[in-house]
Amino acid sequence: MRFHDQRVDEARPSFLDDVIAGLCRVPKALSPKWFYDERGSWLFESICCQPEYYLTRTEEGILAAAAEEIASLVGPESLLVELGSGASRKVRLLLEAMRPCRYLGMDISRDFLLQSTRRLAADYPWLEVHAAWGDFSRCLQLPGGVAGRGVLPGLEYRQFHATRGRGLPVRAFHDKSTGVW
Repeated sequence: MRFHDQRVDEARPSFLDDVIAGLCRVPKALSPKWFYDERGSWLFESICCQPEYYLTRTEEGILAAAAEEIASLVGPESLLVELGSGASRKVRLLLEAMRPCRYLGMDISRDFLLQSTRRLAADYPWLEVHAAWGDFSRCLQLPGGVAGRGVLPGLEYRQFHATRGRGLPVRAFHDKSTGVW
């Protein structure tokens, strides 16, 4: 398992800056990224298991139904990128169907990311596992050594307001050194 620090500290707004900016928006909003330290990540995973929280079950159902088709479209030797990877539960459906050669989990919660990607590396010894710690709402580049035709399942796309989220995968995964998206 390879770890990549994708944080850009010098340009990152502080919590206070984000709160002030969010309170000035219409409607008012606060980025969910501030809730995802290790404890917040475990809390979110607990919420996902509750019968009232249908989103995770719905996403899992969609992935289960589409996994084989996604695998046939993407093909072998692919890269699977998961934004907001969390516990990496849902992505296992795609790993089984696609059998990609590389997986890149990205999350803002460093310790939670390391735990989940280490589990994936142990459970899928044939898979080259990468963990990128950072805020994927910012413009990130693929870490060195992580390239290839891939799929971005978009499970966390729903976390973004429509105007803020538009174009997120393109912004997040443009490899400027090769020009590949």
